[in-house]
Amino acid sequence: MAQGGKAWKIERNDSQKTVKVEMRAGVGNCCILAGNNNDSLYVRSSDAKLLENLEYKETTDDNQRSVWLHLKGRKEATLTNTITDHFFGSNDNNKCNFDLKLPQSFPLDLRFDYAVGTSNINLTELPVQNLKIKTGGANVNISYEENESNRISMDSLTANVDMGSLYIDNLGSLRAGKILAEVCFGTMDIGFPDTLSRPTEVKANIGAGKLIMRLPKDKDIPVKVVLGESSLCDVVLDPDFSKASSGVYTNKAYSENAKNPMIVHVDVGMGSVILRRENTKTPQLLPH
Repeated sequence: MAQGGKAWKIERNDSQKTVKVEMRAGVGNCCILAGNNNDSLYVRSSDAKLLENLEYKETTDDNQRSVWLHLKGRKEATLTNTITDHFFGSNDNNKCNFDLKLPQSFPLDLRFDYAVGTSNINLTELPVQNLKIKTGGANVNISYEENESNRISMDSLTANVDMGSLYIDNLGSLRAGKILAEVCFGTMDIGFPDTLSRPTEVKANIGAGKLIMRLPKDKDIPVKVVLGESSLCDVVLDPDFSKASSGVYTNKAYSENAKNPMIVHVDVGMGSVILRRENTKTPQLLPH
């Protein structure tokens, strides 16, 4: 089927430091990546109905240019439909499939809100200042090409994982100083690099979902984990960690004046948290 598309040139003045791109996607699959045009946003799809019904608007203030996109599926993404499609699957005829290509010439504040489906986000060559993800019932993967990373330092990554999943192969590529995660019923799986170039803070609130953190292989990277847990949760830590005080665990490299530490704050309800290193011995299950 022939591919069609729509493009918008984004213009900003010197006082507008960033461009905010908000995207809401219905039931379907998408790929998000850098575009070939430095100052344009482009949507491509073989679904003529999706392109026809696409909603787009721009707003502006003194500090930021904002773009809003709504790519609708062939049926309304209600809560009932989201739950049904997540557990029982969705008819392909109801899905919207598209590519979203982003501009490369200015810092981006990205906010993606999904219903159901799969999204592959490749941020190679993009300057991303902030990234906010809400998965709904979708499965979202964030990646970079090998040996590539964010063109600028990211202020924060905010993730809300409802019933879907969020997978980040190498969080270090994002160059994020702060990670805020809320996992309701789904799974968030994030990998850390072998080295950290800046202090990194992770704050996670786990309901009935699962947080998997694949920690750096390098034993010299200082890591501190602060747990607020209930008797209904499971917490599994790498054997390199030992208890420093009530609810606080550190690895051997950690000290209060350590350079570029990773500090992890986790509150857990009925879910589970797994912090382990790649190619490690069996992690330890903490007693309730």
